[in-house]
Amino acid sequence: MVLVRGGIYAIGSESGERDEAPSHSVVLDPFYIDVCEVTNAEFARFAAETGYVAQGQWTTYAGAGRERHPVASVTWNDASAFAAWAGKRLPTEHEWEAAARGGLADSLFPNGDTLAADAATYDFVVEEVIRTTPVGSKKANGYGLHDTAGNVWEWCSDWYSSDAYRRVVPNNPPGPERGAARVMRGGSWNDRSVSCRVSNRLEMTPTIIGFVFGFRCAKTP
Repeated sequence: MVLVRGGIYAIGSESGERDEAPSHSVVLDPFYIDVCEVTNAEFARFAAETGYVAQGQWTTYAGAGRERHPVASVTWNDASAFAAWAGKRLPTEHEWEAAARGGLADSLFPNGDTLAADAATYDFVVEEVIRTTPVGSKKANGYGLHDTAGNVWEWCSDWYSSDAYRRVVPNNPPGPERGAARVMRGGSWNDRSVSCRVSNRLEMTPTIIGFVFGFRCAKTP
């Protein structure tokens, strides 16, 4: 994990989707976040040690040679269970975006305004088989995080609301108190670059299963 310093962070976008506006600043306390997305090997250890039976179909995409690939086809509940076992938690979407930006407050992507092939795994939009790459194999952002654009979408702790940014609290916003869907961030191997923007927000029900859905963890110091 890396430590993201406490401070004021710019979140959102005025030029993206409607739910990314308004752009705003929030104060975040320091937090740790995983350098890489959780891998098949890590999730397999969790399942073996606890006997956890996942809602998702992650074993379908965790065959030999894929140990270092991000775990995929995990639900929000699966991700939360892993995080609790690891002594961590899922990041809030404000923490996730602050970390994903890597210190570039006004950029579209973690490493600037373009998304280069050496910085993200994305755009396999016509493929019918999973096309993730091993975690950490793409260029890191300014905070040393890999794959905050592409590879797999990442679950956040927040409930989703399309107007959440119009009601956000200024300090460590936790997101809405309730909802029908959770927030996902970052885009995936099966998305075009526009979906991999750091400010892009996706809503998914907590029990949805799909081979583009994964996660990374955060931790309070």
